[in-house]
Amino acid sequence: MAAEKGLRIEQGHAMTLVGLSHHYAGEMGVDAGSEQWSEFMSLEGKIASRKDDLFYGACLNGDSKGNMDYLCAVEVTKVNDLPAELTSIQMPARKYAVFTHTGNISGIQQSWKRLFGLLREAKLREEGDVSFERYDSRFDPETGDGDVEIWVPVG
Repeated sequence: MAAEKGLRIEQGHAMTLVGLSHHYAGEMGVDAGSEQWSEFMSLEGKIASRKDDLFYGACLNGDSKGNMDYLCAVEVTKVNDLPAELTSIQMPARKYAVFTHTGNISGIQQSWKRLFGLLREAKLREEGDVSFERYDSRFDPETGDGDVEIWVPVG
């Protein structure tokens, strides 16, 4: 069972993410996501100019049917020669609603739904086309347990 740690508003900095993108038709399952993360981790060492030890799962190009692109990524200081499998995206500095998912990663879809409910309650609107999950040292990729922050751009 996942727990929650409330909603907060943060000013996010401009950043460049480099990673592995896959398209998902309909809701992305945890199994599909874990396969993509495994594939990305085998390529991650080829990324030069990595900024820190954080990982990002960026959701972009989404539509009302649940279709979207998901990018397993790291932040870089500059984009160098990338292997053909990898891509980069630029994200502007902006305001985000941040919600912390606590528990196993298998429950993260419920945390996304809870976050959107909290946004409605707070009368905040999603603005922008890239939301992301931020994985730091509080998350254990081996067990899938821990805290994951979900960042959604708001206006």
